[in-house]
Amino acid sequence: MILGKNGKWMWLTSKAACLKDVVELCPQLVIDRFVLITSYDSGYVTLTDEHLQAGWQYTGGDAQIFEWRPVRDGQFALSPRVSNAAMLPIDMYDEWYVFYKPPVIHQLKIFVNAGFSPTSGKVGLAEKTSSDYYEEFETHFWQQLSELDPRAYVADNFNLSFVTSDEILFDQVVLAVQDVELEVSTACDAKSPTDLNDCST
Repeated sequence: MILGKNGKWMWLTSKAACLKDVVELCPQLVIDRFVLITSYDSGYVTLTDEHLQAGWQYTGGDAQIFEWRPVRDGQFALSPRVSNAAMLPIDMYDEWYVFYKPPVIHQLKIFVNAGFSPTSGKVGLAEKTSSDYYEEFETHFWQQLSELDPRAYVADNFNLSFVTSDEILFDQVVLAVQDVELEVSTACDAKSPTDLNDCST
């Protein structure tokens, strides 16, 4: 796990934990809140009639991937006030913003699908990516986060990224991620050397 801070925002990344771990261990992150899902399995959530009847809605304007070009009209999924964390769809390459009240969304940039994680001033993209591109990517991320001002940002692209300005919530998520990392480490210690390639740290 790597921890950091950018202004009021506290962040962590982890290779061992995932979005599902955080939601299961810290349901207070989403309970009584609204969750905007900007990426689900690298795409968009398809809302069923059951979702729509429960209060889910599509929201947003243009969605932009990391080259900052529109890919389609934004069909971000906005949850109703969450009463049960199990109501939230979870896959891989998911990106969530958690709000106290429903946000007004226009154009958003999607970061998770480009391998983004706010690690030590870099973003976890391919090494061939130029430093200027790193800086541009981070600039866009922190600017968008400040404009939206969510309670939290959570993304999962084989690296869990969690960002919040809520110190109590941040401490709770740090402890939860530490528990997951300890569990993974313990499981790996018990494996034979030939099985260690299955372990993430």
